[in-house]
Amino acid sequence: MGTLVLTLVCAYLIGGIPNSYLIVRVFKGIDLRTIGSGNLGATNASRAFPRPMSSAVFLGCFCLDAAKGFLPACFLAPLLEGGPTGGFDPATRVLVIGLAAILGHVYTPYMRFKGGKGVATTLGVFLAAAPAAMLFALGVGGALILATGYASVGSIAMGLVLPAAVIVRQPQAHLLCALTVAVGAFIIFKHRSNIGRLIRGNESRLFGKASEERAAARSGDQER
Repeated sequence: MGTLVLTLVCAYLIGGIPNSYLIVRVFKGIDLRTIGSGNLGATNASRAFPRPMSSAVFLGCFCLDAAKGFLPACFLAPLLEGGPTGGFDPATRVLVIGLAAILGHVYTPYMRFKGGKGVATTLGVFLAAAPAAMLFALGVGGALILATGYASVGSIAMGLVLPAAVIVRQPQAHLLCALTVAVGAFIIFKHRSNIGRLIRGNESRLFGKASEERAAARSGDQER
């Protein structure tokens, strides 16, 4: 039990590293919480930079956040082969570690438990736990982002498609499927403010520069 707790804490602390905040602070001298939507994710970080730099910043932050999920899931999961999780299949053990990393990103202890929405970190976790399902969900989400220009649309779609893909591919892994459904529902829940803005027609497109009035109105929201 002690190994399980220590491993989960390590994954949580790794997941909590606020990459987007640090990059914007270092390169722009700006507190990411004071601009745009105030979130600590890749989308808001990209808006702190002019084009074409914004695209590079988004990609860099997204990949770093994905690594926060992938690396703990890959390298810490073997530590759970014994103890309470010893009877789990390998993919489920990977996901257990990954969930701690996702929660670290969303509720980072380094920023008063305010973080992002966990999409990139979830991607990294499922690339380790269920890569085929994750790549399919990523393809659907990426296609929708390209088609609509809204990062939130792709993220919400991924939250819907990923559980379905895992259930279709691994229906016998009941705990894995249940945890994946919970993760998908959590992603959609964290995007509830984006859903409201999409309905009202005032959601910002990826790499779009929001006006000061709209940015201020969204200062309490959190994105990816």
